[in-house]
Order: sequence, then C-alpha cells, then structure tokens
Amino acid sequence: MNKATTIGYLQLDGKRAWKRALESFWQEKTSEEALHQTLKTLRLHRLHKQESYGIDHVPVNDFTYYDRMLDTAWMFNLIPARHRTNDTPDVTEYFAMARGTVDAGACAMKKWFNTNYHYIVPEYENQPLKLVRNLPLEAYAEAEAAGITDAKPVLIGPYTFVKLSSGFNSLGEGLEAVLPLYTQVLAELNARGVNWVQLEEPYAVTDEAEADAESLAHVYETLSEVAPNIMLQTYFEAPAVYETLTQLPVAGLGLDVTKPRTQKLLKTQGFPADKVLAAGVIPGDRIWKQAPAQVETLLRFVEETAHPKALWVQPTTSLLHVPETKTHETRLSQTLYDQLAFADEKLAEVKTAASRTAPAETTHPAPVNEHAAVFAGVDTHRGTNADKRRVAQQSFQLPLLPTTTIGSLPQTTDVRKLRRDYKQGELSAAAYEEALEARTAGWIETQEALGLDVLVHGEFERNDMVEYFGERLEGYAFTDFGWVQSYGSRGVKPPIVHDTVHRPEAMTVKAAVHAQSLTEKPLKGMLTGPVTMVNWSFLPEDQPKSVTAAEVAEALAEEVRDLEAAGITMIQIDEPAFKEGYPLRAADQAAYEDWAVRTFQRTHRDVADSTQVHTHMCYSQFEEILEAVGAMDADVISIEASRSRGKILEAFADGQFVNDIGLGVYDIHSPRTPAVAEMEAMIERCLDLFPAERFWVNPDCGLKTRSEAEAKASLEAMVEAARNVRERVEAKV
Repeated sequence: MNKATTIGYLQLDGKRAWKRALESFWQEKTSEEALHQTLKTLRLHRLHKQESYGIDHVPVNDFTYYDRMLDTAWMFNLIPARHRTNDTPDVTEYFAMARGTVDAGACAMKKWFNTNYHYIVPEYENQPLKLVRNLPLEAYAEAEAAGITDAKPVLIGPYTFVKLSSGFNSLGEGLEAVLPLYTQVLAELNARGVNWVQLEEPYAVTDEAEADAESLAHVYETLSEVAPNIMLQTYFEAPAVYETLTQLPVAGLGLDVTKPRTQKLLKTQGFPADKVLAAGVIPGDRIWKQAPAQVETLLRFVEETAHPKALWVQPTTSLLHVPETKTHETRLSQTLYDQLAFADEKLAEVKTAASRTAPAETTHPAPVNEHAAVFAGVDTHRGTNADKRRVAQQSFQLPLLPTTTIGSLPQTTDVRKLRRDYKQGELSAAAYEEALEARTAGWIETQEALGLDVLVHGEFERNDMVEYFGERLEGYAFTDFGWVQSYGSRGVKPPIVHDTVHRPEAMTVKAAVHAQSLTEKPLKGMLTGPVTMVNWSFLPEDQPKSVTAAEVAEALAEEVRDLEAAGITMIQIDEPAFKEGYPLRAADQAAYEDWAVRTFQRTHRDVADSTQVHTHMCYSQFEEILEAVGAMDADVISIEASRSRGKILEAFADGQFVNDIGLGVYDIHSPRTPAVAEMEAMIERCLDLFPAERFWVNPDCGLKTRSEAEAKASLEAMVEAARNVRERVEAKV
C-alpha cells in the first residue's frame, strides 16, 4: 500500500482557539508561559489527529505562532535593527516584526503566491546571521516525546526563502548568507536520526525559476551532503524547472499531479526511478469531495507514466487553505454537506486513496478552463476618458489632497456582539437596525470632527467584505465554523458558490442613504468587487471562475445603478484580491487579466461621468500589473504602500498612470500611531511622482481590526499631515 502523507496542516481551527490564545497574549491578558503551553496543547492535538487518520510521516514545524516565513527569519537571526531589543531573539521581537511596535513599523506583508494567505517579508540588512534555535529539530523532538514516530520536519526551502525576502542584492548573495544555516539545521536533524525532511520550494513553479536553475542545483547538491532524505516539495503549479529538479540529489519530489502541465511532464519526460514521488491528488485548496474512482484513475496514470521508486499519496497543497472540518456545520443543506471535504475530511480521502481500494474510471473529466472569455461582443467600458470625468466630478468640491478612509471602521467587541445577538435571535431586527444607525451616526460625527473630506458609513453590519455580500446574493452558502487563516490571527470564512449567482434585492443602498443624510460631505457607497468575490470564495469545480465572476459583476452592476439613483455618487468597488488571482505562469496571465478587467469594468459601466468610482487594492505586487489596474478604469485607485515602505512608488516613475490615486500613508495592521512628520514625508514622496490635484491621502487598508482609540489617533495625525502638506503646496502656487 502506498503511504498517505500531508504537506502541512492548519493552525486556525474551527473554534479559533489558536486565535484566542494569541490575541489574549497580545492584549496582556495571559502570560508568555501560558501562551506557549496553550499552543503546545493545540500543536500536539493536531499531530495526534493526523496520526489517527493514518497519515504517515506526520509533518512537524508547520505549526506557527504567526507565519512560517517569519519563523525562518527569526530562527536565522534575520531581525531588522528597529525590532532588535536583545542579543538573543525572543517572542517580543518575533511579534514586533509581525505587528510592529509603538516605535517601529512591522515588516512588509505580501500574498503567498496566488492565495489569500499573507506572509511576512524577511528583511536583510547585512546583520550577522546565525542559527538562534533549530525549530524543526525542536518540533521533531516534541513529537517524538508525544509518541509520534517517524515525523517529517518541514521548512521553507532556501531558494524560495531568499526569493521572497528583501534586502539581498542578488539571489547569490542571499543563498551565500542562508545556505550555511540550512546546512546546520539539516545536519542536526540528520544527527538526531530524522528519516525524512520536507523542503518546500514553491518558487520553483514560477517562470523566473528557469533563470535560477543553476543556483537551485547548487543549493541541493550542498544540502544533500549532510541532510536526511530530502522531499523537495512544490505546489500551486507544475515546476518550471522540472528537468533540473529530477536531476537533484534528493530522495523525493512532491508534485501537484492534478495540474495538466505536471501530467504532460510525467508523460513526456518521465520520473527518476530512484526517487519517491509524493503525488498531490487531493486538492488541498478546494473544499469539494473527490470521487475515489477519479483519484484512483489519476494514481494509475502516475504509476504508468512515472514509475517512481515509491509513491506517496497526499493533498496538492498544505491544508492551511481550507477550514478544519465540516462536522461543526449544521446549517448547510444535506445535499451540499455531502459534497464537501474540509481539512479533516481530506485526511480521510488521502488515506482512502493510498489504500488503492477504489476502481478506476475508464475516462477522466477534462479540466475546466477557469479563464474562459466572458462578455463576448459586449463593450464593458464606460465610454468616456478620465479627464472628461474629472471635470464632471468637480462638483464634489474637494480640497487639494482630499483625505478619506478605505471603508471599514473599528469592529469593537460590542459591534461583534450586536451582530451575534441579532443572528441568534436575541435582538429584534428593529433594535438591531437602530443600534447600527446610532453607531454610524456617532462615527459620521467623529469623521467630521477629525476633518476627513470624504466619509464612510463604517460597515458595522458587515462581518466580512465577501461573506456579507454573499449572504445577500442567491447562489451562495455559508459555514459557521469554516475559518481559513488570512494573516496572523486574522481568519475569514470564505462563502461557497454552489449555484447561479444573482441579486434578489438591493444590498447596501439603505445604509448608504441613511449615512449620507447625516452629513453634507461626500460619502462613499462601499461594495466588494467581482474578482475579489470569486477569488475569496470556494467556487464550483464544473464552471469557469470567469463565468462566476461575470454573474457577480452583473449583480453588482445592479447595485451600483441603485446607489447612483439614490444619490450616492461616490462608489468604491474594492478589489484587494485582483492581483492574487493571476496565474503563476505568464502564458496563462493574459486570459485571466482579460476577464478580470472586463468584469470589474462591467460593474460601473452604466454610471454617469459625474459619479466617481473608487477601488482599493492591498498587499500584493501591484507594480507588476499597473497597466491592467489602469484599464479597470476607476476614477480613484487606492493602493497599500506604507507597510511596504513605499516600494511601489518606483513603478510610477514614468508618469504614465492617468487615474487619480491614493497611496496608503500608514500601516493599519500595526498598533502603532504614526507620527505626523512620518506621514508628511510619505505624502511628499508621492507628490514627486503625482500631481497634487490627482493625489488622495488615506490609510493602507480598512480599520476594522484597530481599536477606536488607535483609529482616531492615527486618522487625526493623517489629516494633520495632509493639511500641512496642502498648505505648503498651495503656498507655492
């Protein structure tokens, strides 16, 4: 029988015990000792759970206090000077890198390839690197002491780690710095008697890896001399350097064999007879149950084309990207429930597949083209240019460098309780609406007092920017405990699309109209865009993603028209997930970009020139897709810039960007309040590239995770910074 293995397991469980432990510590309600003990209990529970499902080589060191890229940086003493407080790094410095402090901003945060998971970007500043603690070895020893035999330590591979870090002048410099540390880690694991170690190299599936093949080979030739058996694990796509990987002196290679490219590689190039093939056959980032006969058919194809030394059966990715278990869910229809497989159910699927008891199918369904063309023959563009609309929108009478927020305001404990009480029937609809309106009125008054130029209603009725709209659209279903980690302790519950999407009635008009009635200042209607709605949902497997996005776009277009008709003529359609949906291979990106741009255009095609359309994007490498961002044709685009310390500014140096723009002037994911002078400096940097009359001042992202005190202090400083720079600019005229 083949071995049943996993690449990694989640830490954000359905009841969110991991999240509560972390946040209790951050709020100084529990001690560091209590935090370590609670997380150890959770960590061991998940190990024993995987063992109970019959998983071989249970992965260890995949459990993190925040993020695994951060774990690796901390382990190697890769700590920025602004966060260093001790000669020996501790948990204080670890969380300072992740969240920032009063005096020091956090490290940058970016999307993990084409997922909604965010990783912390390590920062190399020529600091001396050393192995502070061998975390994989500690995890192995802990598992062994708990009775877990032949565990598999896992860590992010050196090639991917360097490629995703900042500060190294070249790949060679980065590898020269970290390779001795990886060598030490692996040598110590080998000395301990570890059998297998998993090194994850997802960057090897990108086109860029082709130019790095020689460096990648050098890395593994070096490591193989001291390491246990290395399982070099790839995921998300087929390796771009397959030939190089198959020739490396490693004992095994992990591949997503559901990908057509991988299947073609196995068919045309075969597989080394002296290596173990860890075959990803159960989708680790999707939630639909797999037909055992189809999985068996795929495994037989792998055996007949690859002829590996041995075959491991596993998910295609870490189970980080799906909820823990469906057994907690009681509101789903029985039909839908029976079609689902979350993380624990996937463990069972892996074990069943490895047992090879299912019959094979004579045919295998052709893969669905996720990027099928939509709106064929339909002009989705508004039909007017930005300059003409800019003139029509002068009616807003905004000052130079207008200030605004991205949308959400603090979701305090009492706000969350309000929603919970209403959902549980403990609060009437009338009382709930009255409480929401009172909260909105209070924050309208606060925003006016702070001096913001464009206001928002605060989104207090919204639990999540995707889930809220999904609950109001037909075709969606929802879980109660289907949490998936987004960043740090922050989780989301992606809705499930299971039928045709349409809008039965208006979703946001009443709240927006009420909020606008409370102020003379412009107020933005707030929507989540179609690309983000599909990229942050679990989608049906038998329909192209683009088709589902087009259905959502039509529903949102109806909402936009209703908002405009009700007098809301400044409308923000957020697309934070626009970039993360790009396929990892350049050959596939044009098709995605075409439907993604067109579906967004469709949402606002019908509005008048005098209606100002905004969009917001965050925590991705948007400098790579600025042409597409411009083609979305929003009047104002706000993009996260502060957490990445303005790196995106370099992309605007040619002056070709025609939209009005707001680059975030402070990081909302850090509890620190930035100084006025710090934000003034950021605005001044931006004005070196953009005309002042086209620049907006705003935070990096929404404020729902911040306390009211933090939000007010930061916004007050932001408004003051904008006012100071405005006065200087106007004085020059």
